[in-house]
Amino acid sequence: MTTFSAGCNTSIRMWNVTQPATSAQVIGKHDAPIKCLKFITEMSMVATGSWDKTVKLWDARSPNPVAQAQVGERVYAMDKHCKNFTLLNFKINFFKCIKTVIIYF
Repeated sequence: MTTFSAGCNTSIRMWNVTQPATSAQVIGKHDAPIKCLKFITEMSMVATGSWDKTVKLWDARSPNPVAQAQVGERVYAMDKHCKNFTLLNFKINFFKCIKTVIIYF
């Protein structure tokens, strides 16, 4: 079983919870603290939102993001929605204080 974590150290880490003695594997980084992390079960990918004003989509097998978007503001909250479970139909709802910005990947 695998779980993911992210935070102020700017790294996304993948943990194997069945082997707690092993250390976490870093699967990616942002340039500022990471505020949001969502695992997208349908695609086996991780979406992260950061105070570096980006939203990134990660495949745990690669240290580089599969996709990324500049959002113009720090990311404080986000949610995901998958339609037809393909990368071309993936969107992230990024919430600003007043309005919602939808990012399509």
